[in-house]
Amino acid sequence: MRKGMMLLLAGLVLMVIPSLNANAAEPALSEKLGTDYTGMVRDVDGERYFLDSGVMARDKEAYDPVTNAWYWFDDDGTMAVDKDAFIPTKADRSEGKWVRYDANGAMVKGEDWRYGGWYWFDPTTGEMIKGFVLVPVREGGYKWVYYDDINGQMHHGESCINGGWYRFNDITGEMVHGEYCNSVGSWYYYDEITGIMQKGRVTHHGKEYYYDPYSGIMQKGAVYHDGATYFYDGVTGVLTRMSGGRHTHNYAGTVTREPNCFETGIKTYSCWCGNSYVEELGTRHDYTPGVVTEYPTATSDGTQVEICNNCGDERTSTFSRGDKTDRYYGIDLGNGEVDIVYGHYEIEMANEIFNRLNVYRSQNGLPTLNQASEILQMAGDIRANECSYLFDHTRPNGEGVFDTFSWFGACAENIAYTWPSGSAEQVMEGWKNSPGHNRNMLWDYPTSVAISVFASNDGSGRYEYNYVQLFGIE
Repeated sequence: MRKGMMLLLAGLVLMVIPSLNANAAEPALSEKLGTDYTGMVRDVDGERYFLDSGVMARDKEAYDPVTNAWYWFDDDGTMAVDKDAFIPTKADRSEGKWVRYDANGAMVKGEDWRYGGWYWFDPTTGEMIKGFVLVPVREGGYKWVYYDDINGQMHHGESCINGGWYRFNDITGEMVHGEYCNSVGSWYYYDEITGIMQKGRVTHHGKEYYYDPYSGIMQKGAVYHDGATYFYDGVTGVLTRMSGGRHTHNYAGTVTREPNCFETGIKTYSCWCGNSYVEELGTRHDYTPGVVTEYPTATSDGTQVEICNNCGDERTSTFSRGDKTDRYYGIDLGNGEVDIVYGHYEIEMANEIFNRLNVYRSQNGLPTLNQASEILQMAGDIRANECSYLFDHTRPNGEGVFDTFSWFGACAENIAYTWPSGSAEQVMEGWKNSPGHNRNMLWDYPTSVAISVFASNDGSGRYEYNYVQLFGIE
């Protein structure tokens, strides 16, 4: 099994590009650095500034490849340090994002503690996230939390949000779902999906309960509501009987016979009073993940054929390029032979590589590249899943990459893979540090680039990430 990170040099070396000038020590602002200098500088007081092709960055973001971090520079050119800042995305500053910079001025990403609370910043853009967010936990898995709509700080304890009451763990901030008992022994019930506190008559786990319409506290003993007296167990709170009034059935459904390819299923609905009825469920096939018969593009869906594991029934369905469902992709081995790889495309990661590549080119005085045409992008997608089968510039069918794809405008290729995880930042740094790959990224001949990332499932849920930059003339 391949481990770590490997970068294979592009087979086509087309011209020599000077290497990026990245000094380990930041020069003084007073030095004559020339109009082509891009990077950090310091004044006599140690204040840091950023020059972009010799011009001081003011009221703008800047990416420093030496530290591999984003920074913000105010109107006077000084770096934002240890504070929050509003970064406009429109010239009139009507729209933008709040971000945070640490003691070194680097943009904060992920979870951060400040001002007596926790905050969350987008791991890619650094934007302060507000509202309900599903975030990872250190022990593995995820948790739902809520970051205040105004200041972005994580909520703890009981909170009223958009008219609904929620409860968040006093320490971790994780949203409570299901039953909850407070410190004085009062029981509440928070919806298993939404987390909203439930009030009135509620059925869960096949039992009926009653929660105070105002406080949400579980009621026990005799309770009068809906025109009758209901009796709830003094310990569990489960409804046991009623007296007077007209009973309204409250049914809970359970599948009592699972459907299959040839036989319908049955779902039985029962009320606590003993009344019940049944619902017939239609037949159900057990389809395997689809085999792709037509690649998706940015403007059109792909096509897949799925086969039932039990009866062999086939169905055709469509999917978008951004769908992360793992599928089988055919690999042409030549001479009529075909093999398959299993996985999905990581569109967001590919887009981040595209943006980082153009930032890198701009820092080196080169024009940015356009997004590839549909046909060149399809060629890049094909190459990404081919590389998960055979990591080489020769295709699995024995053809050279440019023997086939030069007809689509392709003129250079960078490939890489990482296992068992990967990121746009990681692969870009690898390519920058490899002379052959770096030469392709800083070549002034291409006008566009197709970038594709194929996540190949090894069968255990872990992924090998295969990256392709297919440069083109279009």
